[in-house]
Amino acid sequence: SYLIRSYSRIRDGGAGRIDRSAVTVITEMIDAYLRYSGKNDIDEIIPAIEEARKKGMDVLGPLPADSAFSQLQGGWYDIVVCMYHDQGHIPTKTLGFVYDRQAKEWKAVEGVNITLGLPIIRTSVDHGTDFAHAGKGNSNELSLVNAIDYALRMAK
Repeated sequence: SYLIRSYSRIRDGGAGRIDRSAVTVITEMIDAYLRYSGKNDIDEIIPAIEEARKKGMDVLGPLPADSAFSQLQGGWYDIVVCMYHDQGHIPTKTLGFVYDRQAKEWKAVEGVNITLGLPIIRTSVDHGTDFAHAGKGNSNELSLVNAIDYALRMAK
């Protein structure tokens, strides 16, 4: 299945490039409580996780997104496989973006999107193009610097 190929690439290609010899991967559920679209979790994701485990991969889950990211922040595992865009970007931005209400400015806009499992290295900032700050000299480059740093580390 596609998920098994992705897990294998994460373990053998992408994860090895980020200095992890033993990688624990957590997979998020599409429907956290199996109420709405739980058929995808039952028919696709759970069997893929079981097959990955049989091949010796350390894959956990599936877990609801709210649990997965709080546990990731606590160091329980190394990588979260998200099933769709907002499932990964919302918690990443919540953890990495810090707004100073008194100064009315962003103190940190930290977040790097790393797409593992591809035949190429792909990193990007975890926000848009920031047109609101373009040309004003007040943009925060931290996310861009971090994305470049991760790409360089993965290339070694």
